[in-house]
Amino acid sequence: MHLIVRTDAEAQIASGYGWYEEERRGLGAEFVEELSFTIAAIELHPLRFPRVKRNLRRALVRRFPYGVYFLIRDDAIVVTGVRHLARDPRRIHHRVR
Repeated sequence: MHLIVRTDAEAQIASGYGWYEEERRGLGAEFVEELSFTIAAIELHPLRFPRVKRNLRRALVRRFPYGVYFLIRDDAIVVTGVRHLARDPRRIHHRVR
């Protein structure tokens, strides 16, 4: 399976990076590194992560309060969002379709 990261998810990653980088120089890079480890784990074992709604699954990012939301398609893993866990979960769920 190949990995597809939707444009919305890329924008959320960039936003998280920017916020953490403003908090402390280098923290944004640490966020992206942890996110990369999470995405690699999703690629290796996508079924390991729980469903949060219908076919939407979530993997938690270590050290940072973020979840990577994704769908498993026939030939791809589609990352639909990378969200801060304190934000309204209904905003990610509408993208399941």
